[in-house]
Amino acid sequence: MIHHYQELVRYLSRTLGDRQAAADVAQESVLRLLERKSLAAIEQPRAFLFRTAINLSVDRYRRAQVRADEPLESLGHEELDDTCDPQVQACQAQQLRLLKRALDELPPVCRQAFLMRKVEGCSHAE
Repeated sequence: MIHHYQELVRYLSRTLGDRQAAADVAQESVLRLLERKSLAAIEQPRAFLFRTAINLSVDRYRRAQVRADEPLESLGHEELDDTCDPQVQACQAQQLRLLKRALDELPPVCRQAFLMRKVEGCSHAE
């Protein structure tokens, strides 16, 4: 099973277009295989490993799509105060538009990493 790891990473790199994401998915796939509760032997461990990785890749893609479709305003920690000065509100709205435009210009993987770090509070290593 472990000897299929490099082959899996190469396959996922081609599929995902990102070697780091491929390594993450491959590692999670191997871990899931090792942590299986079932005592039944796997007849085709390579196929099982690849299917697990493909399923994880699809899940990862779907999560990214949901995040991408979520309006930027819903990601903020602070709501605009209705009692604020209109000039302050206009400034804040402009900053949000500029931030959204800057995020939209990032490649999807970079955007995801930025949001994970700054919004979700994940560490740099995560």
